[in-house]
Amino acid sequence: MPYPAATLAAPPVHESGAPADPLAGVPAAGAPARGVAPAAGPRAGERWLVLAPHPDDETIATGGLLQRVRASGAVAHVALLTDGGGDTWPQRCLERRWRIGAADRARWARRRRDECDAALRVLGLDPRQDLSALGGEDGALTAAFCADPATALAPLRSLLRRFAPTDVVLPAADDRHPDHNLAPVLLALALEGTGREPRLHAFRVHGGSRGDSLRLELTPQELARKRAALACHATQLALSRRRFTALAGEVECFDSDPFGTALRRSSGWPRALEALLGALAGRWQWRVVGRDASGLPRVESVDADSEDPGNPPQGMFVKLEASRRGPWIYDAHGWRRQPDHPRPGAGG
Repeated sequence: MPYPAATLAAPPVHESGAPADPLAGVPAAGAPARGVAPAAGPRAGERWLVLAPHPDDETIATGGLLQRVRASGAVAHVALLTDGGGDTWPQRCLERRWRIGAADRARWARRRRDECDAALRVLGLDPRQDLSALGGEDGALTAAFCADPATALAPLRSLLRRFAPTDVVLPAADDRHPDHNLAPVLLALALEGTGREPRLHAFRVHGGSRGDSLRLELTPQELARKRAALACHATQLALSRRRFTALAGEVECFDSDPFGTALRRSSGWPRALEALLGALAGRWQWRVVGRDASGLPRVESVDADSEDPGNPPQGMFVKLEASRRGPWIYDAHGWRRQPDHPRPGAGG
């Protein structure tokens, strides 16, 4: 029988008995450091949309950028692509249970959403108006898109119409987490027919971006506030505090092309291991995004050529993956934009 759900550790308490302020000594969000010239970036009147695959990515990848957006007088909005409810290992540890059912997952997703709300408040945003949850299931975003592209694209298309961003910040297509690398494909398809060409700024939580669109060196005050926001994501720090703290660094780099080449290879499971597991699974296959007879996006699975598995079939976007996924979460490859498909957005 599983143990009852455990409560996360309470926040630090001041010697007076009152909860300690996680922002004690940190300047107000948006306050520039004295004597430090602002870096190039957001400007008043712009509308910046951040596509965060999970609750915590908004802080890790853009915690400094969101502060700059607010300080500049621009408008920021964060869209969560998934609910974060599929992160089962920290949940098993913190709740001391092995079996994770639907109700447990829903409870965990609510907890992670509360953490995201708290982190955004630390960064100077109001989650009641500056945050949208697009309803994707953590770890199942690609499967949902491949099964029904129109339904998967509808929430993002609606948000793009309502928010009308001048700039979109999103993960790169070669990030090896499948919930991350799908984001550029979703955005490209969701922008079709809107007449909008926002500037794009791609980040890599799992890997390194070149910074040809935007490179922010955070001030000590900005970094302190970013780290305070990261501390709100207690569920994620429970097992990976050192790794997450390293990811939420003092320099934030963004590339103008989400389908461009990474500065360094994304982290994840070793490629050799994934190749071996793929071979044991029997075959590799391509996910191919094309169009049906009515012109709407559709996704097909095509077996890779055993003699030349790296040669992709025709389509707008393609991704090579093992035909049977194991318990690992990282992809061997991300998505590619085919040469004959136009590049979305206006770049940096």
